[in-house]
Amino acid sequence: MTNWEEIINRGVESKELDYKAPTIWSENDKKACCEIVKDILALANTNGGWLVIGVSEVGTGFSLDGVTEEQAKSFDTTRVNRFVQVYADPPINSHVHKIPLAGKFYVVIEVPSFPATPHVCQKEFPGVLSTCAIYVRTDNNESAPLRVSADFQALIERAVRNRSEQLLTSFRTVLKHGLQPPEPADSEQYEKQIFAAEKRGHEINPHKAKPYAYRETAFYPARFQKERFDLPTLKKMALNACVDFRGWPFIFISNQCPQLTYVIGDGYESFLADPNPFNNGDTLHFWQLRQSGMLYAKEILYEDTLASVRKTEFMVNFDAVATNAGEAVHCLTKLYEGQLDDGDDVVMRFKLAGIKDRQLSSLTGRGFFGLYACRIPEVTYVAQRPFAEWKAGLVDHALAICRHVLMHFNWESPNVGECRKIIEKMFARRL
Repeated sequence: MTNWEEIINRGVESKELDYKAPTIWSENDKKACCEIVKDILALANTNGGWLVIGVSEVGTGFSLDGVTEEQAKSFDTTRVNRFVQVYADPPINSHVHKIPLAGKFYVVIEVPSFPATPHVCQKEFPGVLSTCAIYVRTDNNESAPLRVSADFQALIERAVRNRSEQLLTSFRTVLKHGLQPPEPADSEQYEKQIFAAEKRGHEINPHKAKPYAYRETAFYPARFQKERFDLPTLKKMALNACVDFRGWPFIFISNQCPQLTYVIGDGYESFLADPNPFNNGDTLHFWQLRQSGMLYAKEILYEDTLASVRKTEFMVNFDAVATNAGEAVHCLTKLYEGQLDDGDDVVMRFKLAGIKDRQLSSLTGRGFFGLYACRIPEVTYVAQRPFAEWKAGLVDHALAICRHVLMHFNWESPNVGECRKIIEKMFARRL
């Protein structure tokens, strides 16, 4: 059992112990957060250890100031690790402890030593962190980039020792339990979550026996982290992404209808299949938002809702393709706003399913007259871009989706200029 009192009261910094004056954790103050990241990187690349928040350096040594209640609450394991992962490669999974001692509170970040590969700083923050630097605890008990040969040699020796110990542990595990499967890649873990969401959406769909087409969309940060966001953050993200351009948002969440959105094992789920209030047609609105940051959303095409009431032929509407594509990109940017860094890669998957032999139509009088039809069951568009790029080119990214979808309706040179007009008009709220 860790002796927290001894660690906090030690009064001398070392390669495994660093003190920091009282501070609050706020992603808005990136410089202060990156200073902590530097210390975490250095501790992880040395022998692991502890970063104690609430102990100030004074002329005679260190002062046990403690932290305020607000400062203590601001530090959270998931929150800190999520920020650190942006800068550390491979990721570091530290643990935040709130320690009461002598009538005061201290925050202690427990940092594990790297298991096999040293952690490299993969992103710069001017004046604090440098790209490709390896931070270590120096002989002066400071967190600094690896520079002297002695520190380099020590790092190599630790890596060899850690790998040897890891190999011995693996051999012992194999002898005792047999071969263990490797950790799945990021994409595989997201695929499992998406598959589970798809299965759930199908199971609870009251209209699954009917020949409807569906729009299915998935967004997720490229790097998988199972508990990237806590539940309160997820709800805040969903509310932020619930933007209504045309009478119904891309994903729906409302404090006035709390029964429609509820907590599942590791995230939120929303389900609505009531008759459309405007025309009494069949509807389905379903989404899951997981703590990894993966959003999966499924909806009956509105064209099918109308056709089910009017008893007309099922088609795919040109205008709806454009507006759905624009809403999807906009929803992605609002969902992760303030939660991901601009350099973080985000993946989007936009799919129209159940559209084999559907013809392209228009509700606004454009004369296609059976010229364009899809001959495959579904069309899927996938793209991975830095978050900043998604935000900077909403319309252009939506047009890339439109072009991909329309070409699979055998339209060799689709009219994306008309799509642009529809999307820009929607964003200007003039539809």
